[in-house]
Amino acid sequence: LNLAEDQRVREAVQKDELEIAGLLHDVSESAASRHALLDLEGEDAQKFFDVIQDVIDKGYLLNHEDNALARMLLVGLSETSEDLPSSLFLKGIEGPDEHLNCGGDVYQAMYNGQRVALKRMRVLQRDRGLPNVRKVSCLGVSGSEI
Repeated sequence: LNLAEDQRVREAVQKDELEIAGLLHDVSESAASRHALLDLEGEDAQKFFDVIQDVIDKGYLLNHEDNALARMLLVGLSETSEDLPSSLFLKGIEGPDEHLNCGGDVYQAMYNGQRVALKRMRVLQRDRGLPNVRKVSCLGVSGSEI
């Protein structure tokens, strides 16, 4: 049974994702909803990160303003929860220990059997009174001359 190939399932998923995009728009227009969103922590924050990122990635936000508001919600939630969307992290990295001399935090590693270059992303708090948050994300770029 392959549900992913069933047209009805694909249509239902698309309908749900469009509804989520509409709800995200509603949240962005309500100060009380934005405040509640920014209070999310842990698993709840991570689930919301993933939903917002999925809606952005699939292009369900139909105008530039909604897209910008969704990104602002992601940044705001990142700052308050001290976390990042799980889509920014690669799983299955082998040996990310060889630093490449090409500027910044770039390392060589293996990913899915291929040699890749990984860029370490840093997220730093602006307010000096807050703890310094440094999350590491591996953004992979494959290349034969790494």
